[in-house]
Amino acid sequence: MSESVSPAGGHGDATTNHETIRRWAEQRNANPARASANGDGALRFSFPEMDRFTVVPWREFFATFEREGLAFVYQPEEDPGVDSSRFYKFVDRATV
Repeated sequence: MSESVSPAGGHGDATTNHETIRRWAEQRNANPARASANGDGALRFSFPEMDRFTVVPWREFFATFEREGLAFVYQPEEDPGVDSSRFYKFVDRATV
């Protein structure tokens, strides 16, 4: 799946493709993570200068991604005038 959606009044892309998601994160030096210290919170990305989430292996990250039926929404880089380099969110697949 890779389709366009309108996040927060802008234009964005949504995908469930693991390689697209991994490539997006790696281009930004981000690691797959969970929002809680015990590693069972919401999926997030941990950026080096804001390392406040619990880093998890990609396998665990994507297992949770699939189990929870999520899609990854991000701002395409080609949108002029938009600081989109780190915009992302995880949403229910049924909404995109």
